[in-house]
Amino acid sequence: MSKNDRYVVKHGSGWAVKAGNAHRASGVYDTQGQAERAAKEIVRKLGGGEVRIQGRMSKNDRYVVKHGSDWAVKADNAQRASGLYDTQRAAEQAAKEIVRNLGGGEVHIQGRHGQFRDSDTVGGGKTATFVSSYLDRKGSVVVDRVADTFGLSKQQLALTVGLKSETLYREKRATAQKTQARMREMLEIVGRVSVWAGGKDQAMAWYRAEPLPAFGGRTAEFLVKDGKAAAVRDYLDHVALGGFA
Repeated sequence: MSKNDRYVVKHGSGWAVKAGNAHRASGVYDTQGQAERAAKEIVRKLGGGEVRIQGRMSKNDRYVVKHGSDWAVKADNAQRASGLYDTQRAAEQAAKEIVRNLGGGEVHIQGRHGQFRDSDTVGGGKTATFVSSYLDRKGSVVVDRVADTFGLSKQQLALTVGLKSETLYREKRATAQKTQARMREMLEIVGRVSVWAGGKDQAMAWYRAEPLPAFGGRTAEFLVKDGKAAAVRDYLDHVALGGFA
């Protein structure tokens, strides 16, 4: 994290611009757009850097934050923590392991007085390699490759991620943002599970059929179809950190 970077964060009913290690905001604005423009102007005058917007952080990023007398690991905008730890150091190590398993991202660390004192970039692990094996040079999921690997028809694959049965037969729809996002969500989850399930086939079987007690017996497939892939990722964070299975 550069000292020039600025964060646009919710502040009461408005939006604040803050440096990563600042106790006070540089300014408070009525709208997110106003705060974002102000942050970009500050960064420009400082010689360049990044403007990070709350709610737009990478879904892989994790935050180490104070939680009572403990330290919590949380995803951006998550209502519950992935885990609680006695020390900041233990929480930081857990957060880095989660981010590594998700394919890489940033771990943001809150200081003891509330400011974010640091952030570390973490490279991807086995999950990143798994997902990337199904991408083309432009970073798009190759539908045929996924279908062939798991022995599914395009119709079955589409239904597995909550899309209309004919979606993957049409190139324009197969490369659409929503389609690609759903495919990536499924691959990320299957990739993470394959590490401890014994392989990709076992992981897909888990994804499609394993009832999850934490979600009333619903499967990961059901949750992804329902737009709740983030909840499955949070669940897998708990499992990775020794929580409920």
